[in-house]
Amino acid sequence: MPKVVIKPLKVRSEQLARLILILCLSIAASCIRRSHPIHYVVPEGYRGPFWVIHDPTAPALPTVGDNWIKVTVPANGIVLASSLSPLDTWHESTAVLGGTATGADLEVGKTIVSPGMVGVWLGPHGRVEADGREYRSFFVGTEAEFVAFDRDRYQPPHLP
Repeated sequence: MPKVVIKPLKVRSEQLARLILILCLSIAASCIRRSHPIHYVVPEGYRGPFWVIHDPTAPALPTVGDNWIKVTVPANGIVLASSLSPLDTWHESTAVLGGTATGADLEVGKTIVSPGMVGVWLGPHGRVEADGREYRSFFVGTEAEFVAFDRDRYQPPHLP
């Protein structure tokens, strides 16, 4: 019977480092949760907060076009949705105010905008009542209006 000899592989340290880097990047890329892009449609002249509130009896936020999720803000500022998960995962976002395109999911200190630009700013999130439905809040206005808005006023109105 012939003797089997197993020779160790000769791998350079640079090749091994590249292999490890590629594996790490592949794992990291697969761990990133990404949702469909979100498009906010806000009525002309709307200023102030609006809310997306979880309501298991409401329909899902509609998916339109090329898998965009459309959040249409009514005059009362309350959007009911069966799930908030599209808002909670990383996503691209756009917005229109009336017929004018603007920035969306803006954050103070992270997003640089011109002083007079009206956009959709990310507000706080929480629960409608202590143990009630979850909500996500947003603010339509300039950065100065967003910063000056009283944080206590982000609690959504009570629903019937």
